[in-house]
Amino acid sequence: QKSVQRRKAKSEIRTQPKKQKILNTIIIDVDRTFQGERYFKMEETKLILETVLYNYSLRSTYHYVQGMNFIAASIIHHSLNYELVFNIFLFIQGNFIFHSKSIFLF
Repeated sequence: QKSVQRRKAKSEIRTQPKKQKILNTIIIDVDRTFQGERYFKMEETKLILETVLYNYSLRSTYHYVQGMNFIAASIIHHSLNYELVFNIFLFIQGNFIFHSKSIFLF
């Protein structure tokens, strides 16, 4: 069920050039994140990292920039819980919000 929703969300993003450009940049950076670490080659880890960074880029007054992937990856190294990782990342970036189901896109 979740993988179908993720694919649908990603296909909808592909129809929006600005969002697609952001997602492409994030995917490239995620593939570069801690390349020597097996943990960051796992699809589950990559997906959480992509999701955290993409959702942050949509909800923040700031834009995604290179280097954010390493900050988020350092958090993910300790937990694969999306909600926890996302909120810690927001807190570090100075934009902490409380849990909301609306923060999940894919």
